[in-house]
Amino acid sequence: MGRFSKSKSFTTYLKLQKLQVESGFIKILSIDQLLGHTRLNYQENISDLTTIETMPLSRNPQVPWQQEAVIRHSLQLVHSFQHWTGHTLIDTNGSTILVAQRLFEASFVLVSHGTESDPIFNYGNRKLWQLEWEAFTNLPSRCSAEPIEQKERERMLVSTKNQGLISEYQGIRISSMGKRFRIDDGIIWNVLDEELRPCGQAATFNRWTPIT
Repeated sequence: MGRFSKSKSFTTYLKLQKLQVESGFIKILSIDQLLGHTRLNYQENISDLTTIETMPLSRNPQVPWQQEAVIRHSLQLVHSFQHWTGHTLIDTNGSTILVAQRLFEASFVLVSHGTESDPIFNYGNRKLWQLEWEAFTNLPSRCSAEPIEQKERERMLVSTKNQGLISEYQGIRISSMGKRFRIDDGIIWNVLDEELRPCGQAATFNRWTPIT
């Protein structure tokens, strides 16, 4: 699968996604449709769009991957990672909600924050920080590191902002319950929106060791 590029269909899909929510339901398109490999004509009336499945939108924070905003953000995470690395995080076959579910239930850790002056977490697929979704997505990301680690964390984020991606990151983080753990072989990258503008940063890793 090719790198994430600024395709007209993908851009239009993200812009029109909100218009596809009717009576608490969202029309879900496949990744292939997103990338413009189908005959969908986005010039047509939105009601004429072919859909793969229709699912009720969840307002339950226990199932965040079913929420419209999280589905949208999941696509940005997946495609921006592919943009910088040339590799995919997960299997992107199937509907967008299936991709969001796979990402959320993946065995690796994936977190991201926004572009606020004091960035707030806006995604986390595992409870490594021992917080529920609502609490985690209101937490300043700096709180994931102890004060002694803050300078190194800031240096790493600045390097990522300037370079787009850094790999083989190592660092120590702390959960909301005070449990410390060491991250190894982390990858951090700039998250891009549908116009390829930076809209935050994300990190993923699948190796972590509790520190006692």
